[in-house]
Amino acid sequence: MLSMATDFNNSIRDRATISAIMNSQMLIQNEMLQDTYLQASYQALLDELDQSIFYNFTQRDNQDTILFACYIVILFLLYFILWNKFMETTRHSLWVTKSMLAIIPLDIIQKVPKIRDFLLASSKTTFSAMAD
Repeated sequence: MLSMATDFNNSIRDRATISAIMNSQMLIQNEMLQDTYLQASYQALLDELDQSIFYNFTQRDNQDTILFACYIVILFLLYFILWNKFMETTRHSLWVTKSMLAIIPLDIIQKVPKIRDFLLASSKTTFSAMAD
Protein backbone atom coordinates (compact mmCIF):
# COMPACT_ATOMS: atom_id res chain seq x y z
CA MET A 1 0.00 0.00 0.00
CA LEU A 2 2.87 2.34 0.80
CA SER A 3 4.49 1.66 -2.56
CA MET A 4 1.21 2.45 -4.32
CA ALA A 5 0.96 5.77 -2.50
CA THR A 6 4.56 6.58 -3.44
CA ASP A 7 3.93 5.59 -7.06
CA PHE A 8 0.83 7.76 -7.14
CA ASN A 9 2.58 10.77 -5.59
CA ASN A 10 5.53 10.48 -7.98
CA SER A 11 3.46 9.90 -11.11
CA ILE A 12 2.07 12.31 -13.61
CA ARG A 13 -1.57 12.57 -12.67
CA ASP A 14 -3.41 12.26 -15.92
CA ARG A 15 -6.57 10.24 -16.47
CA ALA A 16 -4.82 7.15 -17.76
CA THR A 17 -2.38 6.96 -14.81
CA ILE A 18 -5.13 7.41 -12.24
CA SER A 19 -7.29 4.79 -13.99
CA ALA A 20 -4.38 2.33 -14.13
CA ILE A 21 -3.61 2.78 -10.43
CA MET A 22 -7.26 2.49 -9.38
CA ASN A 23 -7.78 -0.69 -11.44
CA SER A 24 -4.49 -2.35 -10.53
CA GLN A 25 -4.42 -5.81 -9.01
CA MET A 26 -2.37 -4.50 -6.03
CA LEU A 27 -5.14 -2.08 -5.02
CA ILE A 28 -7.74 -4.82 -5.25
CA GLN A 29 -5.61 -7.12 -3.09
CA ASN A 30 -5.09 -4.33 -0.54
CA GLU A 31 -8.84 -3.73 -0.36
CA MET A 32 -9.48 -7.45 0.16
CA LEU A 33 -6.85 -7.58 2.92
CA GLN A 34 -8.36 -4.52 4.54
CA ASP A 35 -11.82 -6.06 4.47
CA THR A 36 -10.47 -9.31 5.90
CA TYR A 37 -8.26 -8.05 8.71
CA LEU A 38 -9.32 -4.53 9.54
CA GLN A 39 -13.10 -4.92 9.39
CA ALA A 40 -13.29 -6.80 12.71
CA SER A 41 -11.05 -4.33 14.53
CA TYR A 42 -12.95 -1.39 13.00
CA GLN A 43 -16.27 -2.88 14.15
CA ALA A 44 -14.86 -3.51 17.64
CA LEU A 45 -13.66 0.10 17.76
CA LEU A 46 -17.11 1.37 16.77
CA ASP A 47 -18.77 -0.83 19.40
CA GLU A 48 -16.38 0.46 22.05
CA LEU A 49 -17.10 4.04 20.97
CA ASP A 50 -20.86 3.45 21.21
CA GLN A 51 -20.51 1.96 24.69
CA SER A 52 -18.30 4.84 25.81
CA ILE A 53 -20.75 7.44 24.53
CA PHE A 54 -23.68 5.67 26.19
CA TYR A 55 -21.78 5.41 29.49
CA ASN A 56 -20.82 9.09 29.31
CA PHE A 57 -24.41 10.18 28.68
CA THR A 58 -25.68 7.93 31.48
CA GLN A 59 -23.16 9.31 33.97
CA ARG A 60 -23.92 12.89 32.93
CA ASP A 61 -27.65 12.26 33.27
CA ASN A 62 -27.19 10.80 36.76
CA GLN A 63 -25.03 13.74 37.82
CA ASP A 64 -27.56 16.23 36.48
CA THR A 65 -30.40 14.46 38.29
CA ILE A 66 -28.54 14.50 41.62
CA LEU A 67 -27.56 18.14 41.16
CA PHE A 68 -31.15 19.09 40.33
CA ALA A 69 -32.49 17.27 43.40
CA CYS A 70 -29.99 19.07 45.65
CA TYR A 71 -30.91 22.38 44.03
CA ILE A 72 -34.62 21.79 44.65
CA VAL A 73 -34.03 20.86 48.31
CA ILE A 74 -31.88 23.95 48.91
CA LEU A 75 -34.42 26.12 47.11
CA PHE A 76 -37.27 24.85 49.29
CA LEU A 77 -35.27 25.32 52.48
CA LEU A 78 -34.34 28.88 51.53
CA TYR A 79 -37.92 29.59 50.52
CA PHE A 80 -39.33 28.46 53.87
CA ILE A 81 -36.63 30.23 55.88
CA LEU A 82 -37.07 33.50 54.00
CA TRP A 83 -40.86 33.19 53.86
CA ASN A 84 -41.04 32.63 57.61
CA LYS A 85 -38.89 35.71 58.24
CA PHE A 86 -41.05 37.75 55.85
CA MET A 87 -44.27 36.62 57.52
CA GLU A 88 -42.87 37.43 60.95
CA THR A 89 -41.93 40.94 59.80
CA THR A 90 -45.33 41.42 58.18
CA ARG A 91 -47.19 40.29 61.29
CA HIS A 92 -45.17 42.65 63.44
CA SER A 93 -45.81 45.55 61.07
CA LEU A 94 -49.51 44.76 60.99
CA TRP A 95 -49.64 44.55 64.79
CA VAL A 96 -47.91 47.95 65.11
CA THR A 97 -50.31 49.51 62.61
CA LYS A 98 -53.35 48.05 64.35
CA SER A 99 -52.03 49.20 67.72
CA MET A 100 -51.65 52.74 66.42
CA LEU A 101 -55.14 52.62 64.95
CA ALA A 102 -56.54 51.35 68.24
CA ILE A 103 -56.06 54.78 69.78
CA ILE A 104 -58.55 56.19 67.28
CA PRO A 105 -62.01 56.52 68.87
CA LEU A 106 -64.63 53.98 67.77
CA ASP A 107 -67.07 56.55 66.42
CA ILE A 108 -64.39 57.83 63.97
CA ILE A 109 -63.57 54.28 62.90
CA GLN A 110 -67.26 53.70 62.16
CA LYS A 111 -67.49 56.97 60.16
CA VAL A 112 -64.35 56.39 57.99
CA PRO A 113 -64.92 53.31 55.79
CA LYS A 114 -61.27 52.91 54.76
CA ILE A 115 -60.08 52.51 58.34
CA ARG A 116 -62.94 50.13 59.17
CA ASP A 117 -62.28 47.99 56.08
CA PHE A 118 -58.55 47.89 56.79
CA LEU A 119 -59.08 46.73 60.35
CA LEU A 120 -61.56 44.04 59.31
CA ALA A 121 -59.34 42.77 56.47
CA SER A 122 -56.22 42.74 58.60
CA SER A 123 -58.03 40.83 61.33
CA LYS A 124 -59.01 38.10 58.86
CA THR A 125 -55.46 37.98 57.48
CA THR A 126 -53.94 37.80 60.96
CA PHE A 127 -56.20 34.97 62.04
CA SER A 128 -55.59 32.98 58.87
CA ALA A 129 -51.80 33.53 59.19
CA MET A 130 -51.85 32.39 62.80
CA ALA A 131 -53.63 29.21 61.73
CA ASP A 132 -50.65 28.41 59.48
